[in-house]
Amino acid sequence: MKIRIVVFTGNRSEYGLMKTLIGKINKDLDFDLFLIASGTHFNSNFGETINEIFEDFEERNKIISIKNEYKEVDEMGFKTAEIIRSVTSVLKKIKPEYFVVLGDRYESFAAAAAAHILG
Repeated sequence: MKIRIVVFTGNRSEYGLMKTLIGKINKDLDFDLFLIASGTHFNSNFGETINEIFEDFEERNKIISIKNEYKEVDEMGFKTAEIIRSVTSVLKKIKPEYFVVLGDRYESFAAAAAAHILG
């Protein structure tokens, strides 16, 4: 049975740092890799880098998109809650053995919080 790994990415810079790791996990037959993309990956002001993820990762059916844009800073709390809820939902379905997250933005915090709460 393959080991399920979920990788969360919220923006281009940390995706770039994890790209090699993601590629190696994806090629290893012992692992079943899923990606959760959120944050600025869907923002046209930042190049809609979700398209880069789709180009890099052949198994599009294993890319989970969580769109969450905010216009005002005071909306970040609500968006954080939405990400926690969405990531929790995804993780409950996939039941991964490992969860990988890198970053210092609210999206990464929310994803890490969801994974931590689920153990």
